[in-house]
Amino acid sequence: MACIQIWADGAVKDNGKPEAIAGWGTIIVVDERIVREFNGQLLPPKYPPYQSNNTGELTAIIEGLRALEGRAYELEVISDSAYVINGMIQEWWKKWEKNGWKNSNGEPVANKRLWKELIRLSQPHSIVWRHVKGHQGIDLNERCDELAKMGVRGDIVDIMTIPLQTVLADIPEYMPVVQDYDEEEELDF
Repeated sequence: MACIQIWADGAVKDNGKPEAIAGWGTIIVVDERIVREFNGQLLPPKYPPYQSNNTGELTAIIEGLRALEGRAYELEVISDSAYVINGMIQEWWKKWEKNGWKNSNGEPVANKRLWKELIRLSQPHSIVWRHVKGHQGIDLNERCDELAKMGVRGDIVDIMTIPLQTVLADIPEYMPVVQDYDEEEELDF
């Protein structure tokens, strides 16, 4: 079976300040082969909330998932952001939705728009969320960090070694197993 990975990282200059500029970097790997490296820049908005490292982290994963839109896959998302990885593994967003997108302190959830987009793009896939420690010499994490910092500076790249859709064409679509049963049938659990 093919292995699809999204490696992602974010960076920021002047974190949380009105003039903050964030960047993101994403690498898509298929069968241990880098297929695409790309990044972007998030300019300061006119009004709060301002750019932060977390907006870069979320956007990096969102952009990786956008690149796979159209089909569902089994994949692994790898990031050094405990905020994003824990938020998805522990499904913080389900509590936020239930509480009207308020956090445990009753305050509006930070980056609500980005979290909603991440959730939407994640839904069709079967995803293993994996946290790695940043700045520990993990090659693809270090490269994503470099791409994110380039994004902050406005040095935008999109390097595709092989057209992504060509590589993905041979990978079977993820189909969740759904078992039908007769409501009157007794089930043993």
